Amino acid sequence: MSAKKPEKGKKIQTPEDYALALPTQPKPPKLVPFQKPSSSIPLTPNPFQPLRNFSPLNYAQTVSPQQSSTTSISTQSQVYFTKPICENIFLTRYTQDQNPDFREINNLASKIFPKDTHFNSDDGLKTQKYYELILVDSKSIELKHNMDSKDTSTISYSNCKILQVLKSTEWLSPHCAKMFSISYIPPGYSYHDYKMAWYRAFFIRPFTHSWFFYFDKNTSKEFPIWFHEWWAYFGSQADIIPPPIQHSFELFIKNTKIQPFERTLQFHATFGVPWIMCWCYQIKQILPPPLPKSLVREFKIKWWVKYNPHFCSPQIVQDYIQFGKILVKEIKAIPASTPPLSQKIPQVSPSSSGTIPASPSTPKKKMSRDELASFIQQYFAEEQTEQEV
Repeated sequence: MSAKKPEKGKKIQTPEDYALALPTQPKPPKLVPFQKPSSSIPLTPNPFQPLRNFSPLNYAQTVSPQQSSTTSISTQSQVYFTKPICENIFLTRYTQDQNPDFREINNLASKIFPKDTHFNSDDGLKTQKYYELILVDSKSIELKHNMDSKDTSTISYSNCKILQVLKSTEWLSPHCAKMFSISYIPPGYSYHDYKMAWYRAFFIRPFTHSWFFYFDKNTSKEFPIWFHEWWAYFGSQADIIPPPIQHSFELFIKNTKIQPFERTLQFHATFGVPWIMCWCYQIKQILPPPLPKSLVREFKIKWWVKYNPHFCSPQIVQDYIQFGKILVKEIKAIPASTPPLSQKIPQVSPSSSGTIPASPSTPKKKMSRDELASFIQQYFAEEQTEQEV
């Protein structure tokens, strides 16, 4: 049976896709003595006029008809949930009674950011592609760009599978640089660049580009604290979870000992629940009046309607919880003299039978029996017996 050919425009990005072809130094030309042209050779006058200073085209003249469609934008925004948090970019001169349209807003943004870029960097070489390469090369994400069928040079939407979120302890020093596996300028990145990549890599295009996010089943659930801030902007929210999944979400919250600020993140990471995100520019009153409005970046999310609710059904969630409680009891039953065990957190990989668990993540340190039991127990709320009451 022949292997299935990959779909056009859906290739998984690899570091080699970002490699720069370094030019070779050309050989210097041979020097020849200058010869005065013969008077018999006619000289052709230059037919071109000197270039003049041209004013830049405005936004309406540069965007394609598809991008400037007000109907498609408004229709899309109706199905998205606008997150209450936004990124304040800078203060404008728009007053409270002024409400510019999206063309005027994008024209304003194009004047403050470099061409084809949606952020100001302290280094012109650190572009969106640079930050995207950081996440791909560090094996933090698996990325697929889906090209527009009518314009193969335009990315229509992108798929991002989150594989891991690195911690500062995995750097020799947060200020030291890790080198890329391919030739690139700049050749490496610090931990600060890595954290910044989780933001700037996803600023491809406002309004007309979207991201399809989901976690790999083996992603570690121990996220660095700064990733919760990333989640506040780019992550999902309980507001978009449909009623069939709400019961599973509430069951998960009730039976796990998870901080309120990380419940939605842990639910999506544990069961691989996807979500869709896009962003756009907007003018909002951020600072108190009489100060004018600010240019902000709004983040919008929505539920993926094709998601199979079986993958996080109440039975799947209950099996996961029960497995965690059994694991705690079994670890407590291990003799205290047993050598230290590897830290392993149960992962979830729903099967056709509706049971779990998948293989745990790679251990990183050794823990004693009591430490491991306590570590796992913090995720699961144990049922109280009559004696405990």
